[in-house]
Amino acid sequence: MKFIPEGRAVLGEGARSIVYRDVHEARGCSALAAALLSVQGVQEVMLSPQHVTVTKATLAEWEALEEPIGSALGDFLESGQPVVADASAVSSVASEFAEGSVEARVVELLEERVRPFVEQDGGDIEFDRFEPADGTLYLR
Repeated sequence: MKFIPEGRAVLGEGARSIVYRDVHEARGCSALAAALLSVQGVQEVMLSPQHVTVTKATLAEWEALEEPIGSALGDFLESGQPVVADASAVSSVASEFAEGSVEARVVELLEERVRPFVEQDGGDIEFDRFEPADGTLYLR
């Protein structure tokens, strides 16, 4: 399920999404992800530039999860804590390439034209690499 915090970006424009599957993995990295993964029935949390996607365990019911997830998210947002403990861990893909390069243009297209549509369904897409020898583009 996709959650869009009102009036606040999650990771910020251009940031790479981060996926957490374990509360122990999230502790020390993201208080928000740790709080959401502490909810019984939450299997995975994806933090994206503008939203949070929560994946439930197979046997869990959304009706039972909505209130505790909403509460954990609301409490976190009210706390004013940063979404990730180390802001430098949230990198921007666009800044990795020379302006005007094929890679920079592909990243720009993904950010402006593809990512918004993928995010509508709670997903995300990222540039991985481009192989100029054969023109293959790898995405995640």
